[in-house]
Amino acid sequence: MATIEEALNTALGLHQSGQLPQAETIYRRILEVQPQHASTLHLLGAACLQQRRATDAIGFLEQAVALTPENAEGFDNLGGAYQAAERWQDSIPAFRHALQLDPANAKFHFDLGNTFKALGQQQEAIECFESAVRLNPKFLQAINNLGTTLTAVGRLDDAIATLRSALALKPDYANAQNGLGNALLDAGQGAEAIRWLKSAVALKPNEAKFHCNLGVAQKATGDPDGAYQSYQAALQLQPNMLEARKNLANLFLSQQRTSEAIREFEAAVKLAPNDAELLTSLADGYRNLEDFEEARALYANAAELEPDDGWLKLKEAFLCRGVFESEDDIHTFRNRLLQQLQVAQPGTLAHINVEFKGLMPPFGLTYHGLDDRPVKESLASLFTGSFPTASPPRGAASEKAKIGFVVTNGHQGIFLRCMAGIVDRLNRDEFEVWIVAPAVAANAIREGLTNPQTQVLELPDRYYRMVNPLRRQQFDLLYHWECGTDLLNYFLPFARLATVQCTGWGLPVTSGIPAMDFYLSNKLVELPDASAHYSEQLYLADTFLTWQEPVRIPSPLKSRAELGYRDDQHLYVCAQNLMKLHPNFDEILREILQRDSAATIVLVEAKIPALTDRLRARFENTLAGAADRVQFRPRMDFDEYLSLLSIADVALDPLYYGSGITAYEIFSCGTPLVTLPTKFRRGRFVAACYQKMGVTDCVATDEGNYVEIACRLAESPSHRAAVSASIEAHRGELFCEDAAVTEFERALNAMLKSVEPQ
Repeated sequence: MATIEEALNTALGLHQSGQLPQAETIYRRILEVQPQHASTLHLLGAACLQQRRATDAIGFLEQAVALTPENAEGFDNLGGAYQAAERWQDSIPAFRHALQLDPANAKFHFDLGNTFKALGQQQEAIECFESAVRLNPKFLQAINNLGTTLTAVGRLDDAIATLRSALALKPDYANAQNGLGNALLDAGQGAEAIRWLKSAVALKPNEAKFHCNLGVAQKATGDPDGAYQSYQAALQLQPNMLEARKNLANLFLSQQRTSEAIREFEAAVKLAPNDAELLTSLADGYRNLEDFEEARALYANAAELEPDDGWLKLKEAFLCRGVFESEDDIHTFRNRLLQQLQVAQPGTLAHINVEFKGLMPPFGLTYHGLDDRPVKESLASLFTGSFPTASPPRGAASEKAKIGFVVTNGHQGIFLRCMAGIVDRLNRDEFEVWIVAPAVAANAIREGLTNPQTQVLELPDRYYRMVNPLRRQQFDLLYHWECGTDLLNYFLPFARLATVQCTGWGLPVTSGIPAMDFYLSNKLVELPDASAHYSEQLYLADTFLTWQEPVRIPSPLKSRAELGYRDDQHLYVCAQNLMKLHPNFDEILREILQRDSAATIVLVEAKIPALTDRLRARFENTLAGAADRVQFRPRMDFDEYLSLLSIADVALDPLYYGSGITAYEIFSCGTPLVTLPTKFRRGRFVAACYQKMGVTDCVATDEGNYVEIACRLAESPSHRAAVSASIEAHRGELFCEDAAVTEFERALNAMLKSVEPQ
């Protein structure tokens, strides 16, 4: 009969050759004879761990270290078993005990670092990995993990240098290539990031997480098709890969493919039903489709999973319908929201959670015709303490002021349409001009500008990755093109990324953000008391701070017959976002339909079907039986849209939030646009355009006068022709205005001077 030593050697041989079940059988037989044989307990624990039976491994290893408390490797293996069972806290004393016995063991430091990394204790993890590398400078895994953890805490220069050092030791080390690609992406070096991530995938084509990381980089650098393919590759390798499923959903969201995004989020929730971030993302998708009942339930579920998180509890209060039934409903919603904001104490918002838990003012507020400053300031006050208040250090003294235009993805087209002419013409002897944007927007703006002296800072596409690269540039002034049309452009100003921050044309309403210093407007659109409605200092230029090129009108235009209308119909076209149609505007439409029996009101369907359906239902109640004379046209291409504007008898400007860029299109077609200027800038732009043109025929004094002007234009071809001729004769005042450039430069200098030492 074999001795215990002989049996143990046989088992060990099987163990080392990978025959784990056979080795385990012999280990167990030894323990039947000698239950406290420490070496066998240790080896059996290791064999169980290698077979992914962490609970069994822990039991045997705990017995082994109790019998041999001087065995450092035994404690390290016990810590590894706790890690495998995700008992992270229990692993810490086991690893620390191993280090007390053998403090010069690099692996023990490395293993403890991995526990801290899993717990999110990044600084402790960094210290452990640094110790491991100091003890063993060629410990590749430790160098790699040190680099990836430095990336996680935003020490990107150190991370990149560390990961490059790993690749100097082993150029084909795929993990380090993957880590370096991720770090470079966070540092805004997207092209090089893609090269390293593709190399990692080539070295390890069956590593799903490498495909997933490549997809993240491809999305961030403006290659959505490549990102889709990479996420699909990851999911083919690992169908239940949660991260790939989430990333695919977010890709669809960025492409406004909301239904597909919801499908992917729902698949992800099945994999992780208790993930509050996933539930919140799914709720956001339903919110975007205006399915508030489903969104409300999901927000509630997420809040239940994290009951101490005040941000998640507030999400439901921000569900703002795009179309309200009545003005009373609008007041009810706003009052409730303001009350909740005034008593909320949600705590500090971590930068990494901005896209998950961050709240921005509901975009629908802007359409309500009310003063948004109280709501926006109340919301902004919740973030006190979450963001720095000091400006970044000033750069070296220069004769030129360093100016950046901040544009987030999805808003580059309208930025170019409104600002390209100014950006191209700014005096480069006086200003160093930059575009600051994530890759998708940056690439489009590069192509749309003509001045080669304009520089581009390409940002990562996540908030926590954006802030440091932007801060390091030490801008004198940042012009935030829009502030509140997405979470990124809302939260970037809070980080105080330049000595002076301003906003203006992109969103015609105050930001409410304390770190936003100026709002750029003009004397044509603002009433004398306008500054009371802005949290920023209001700067009033003498003209519109935009450069508009004349709109190209297609030839030939489509005729009425080709668009489906009869010659005897009077077409009142309101080709606006349906969210602009305030309930009070219904009375104007009702009176037009009652007065003009040939009237047809022409609207354009919303991108979100629920908005169109809700407005149709409202009209059934408010238009006194004439709702059938309101047509909702399907969305159309730009040439057909211009044809529609051109055949209209009259265009209608909504109340409270009227035409902006659409006004230039309407005037380019020569079509009369009836407007009633209201209290705030967003309801006064068309009247200001008419003021610049010296044409007053279409500017109403009250709602009754609005109806009278509109109906006369529709019913009298000669009057309409005269007004159109006047518009065509004077619309040149609105386009290619050199004064806009001069006034913008004057505004920049005034804002910069305001922070100079007196």
